Amino acid sequence: MWSADSSSFHIPAQWYQDPYPVYRFLRETPIHAVPAGGGSWLFPRYADCHALLRDPRLSAQRAQTLVSHLAPAAQQEFAWFTALFANMLPLLDGAAHRKWRRHLRHAFETTALRKLAPGTAASVESWVEGARQQGCIEIMQTLAIPLPSQVICELVGVPPALRADVLRLSRLMAAFVADLHAQVEVARRAQHSAKELHLLLRDVFLRCRACPGDDLISELAPLVRRDSSEEEDLLAQCMILLVTGHETTSGLLANCLLSLLTHRAQWRLLQREPSLVDQAVEETLRYESPAQYVTRVATEDLRLHGQSVQRGQPLVLLLGSANRDTSHFKEPDRFDITRQDNRHLAFGHGVHHCLGAHLARMEARIALATFLRCFPNAQLDREVSWMEHLGLRAPRELFLRVHG
Repeated sequence: MWSADSSSFHIPAQWYQDPYPVYRFLRETPIHAVPAGGGSWLFPRYADCHALLRDPRLSAQRAQTLVSHLAPAAQQEFAWFTALFANMLPLLDGAAHRKWRRHLRHAFETTALRKLAPGTAASVESWVEGARQQGCIEIMQTLAIPLPSQVICELVGVPPALRADVLRLSRLMAAFVADLHAQVEVARRAQHSAKELHLLLRDVFLRCRACPGDDLISELAPLVRRDSSEEEDLLAQCMILLVTGHETTSGLLANCLLSLLTHRAQWRLLQREPSLVDQAVEETLRYESPAQYVTRVATEDLRLHGQSVQRGQPLVLLLGSANRDTSHFKEPDRFDITRQDNRHLAFGHGVHHCLGAHLARMEARIALATFLRCFPNAQLDREVSWMEHLGLRAPRELFLRVHG
């Protein structure tokens, strides 16, 4: 995965197609030093990831790590970008994190999400009609990517006319954030996209403040002081929701279909017992976790598994590996939608547990149930290639033959 004497990080091509043999090898040792980018530490085991996600000695304030692998002169170019991310909920600690999680939590509670379910179901049904006419369809660009983006835009308050722009900009940002070692040109595109998305959302914010609707921005606008830093903080929260609110859910939708269609016995079992749809989603989250890792930063010098972790060093918690750990899951490399006690870490753990977990599950459940009902004889049409992202596990393209 890396060379011992190098300052560069080398990712073999086969990693993206199948990272699990590498994870299996990494789990033989609980901690691994990565010399690239100033030094970081990998943790591949479930017990460590579970414990470290709740460790008060670790901080989520890791915005600077987004560009820490770049040359010092290049890092200065992204001061605005890192300052923006530093105010986003997943990168906040303490009182600031509690404040914004409290403000945002209501919109993501199960009861609040029920109002999004009918529109989500209608969108999937509309997609089904188009798929029936084509026979062979590519899932990522037609369903898995646009559906979650549409849903999170509706929740936040982005009008339909702006949603294509939001999807384009948020994907450019996500491509950078998901890559531990993205090059400077990727960072520049991401920063430019962030500035454009920031301006777009400011306009949406002003419209919602003047004429409130039934959306998150309209709900929160009265809670922030006019022309204050709180307005900027609110825009930062909306931006990260739009970026993360579709990317991992897109992976979940595609991974659900792919895992079931490559495990035909499980597909047939779900056809016989549609009530297992929730368990099928949970097993996909474990078996092919869309978010492969999360990062924390040490706030003090630590001694972990005999290694000295210095204050300020990043700790990379390999969720994709933890969810295949034989010490926690029985036969973890087996896809089993009847699996019991499936306490995976796909949505993290502790105070930073993914705020949108219920929303992602709802979208996956609706899409999967509808697909199963409408296309019981669906099959893969060609070999699958995976996105070349370290942090995101999802197909680049997913072609299926569907038969109504």
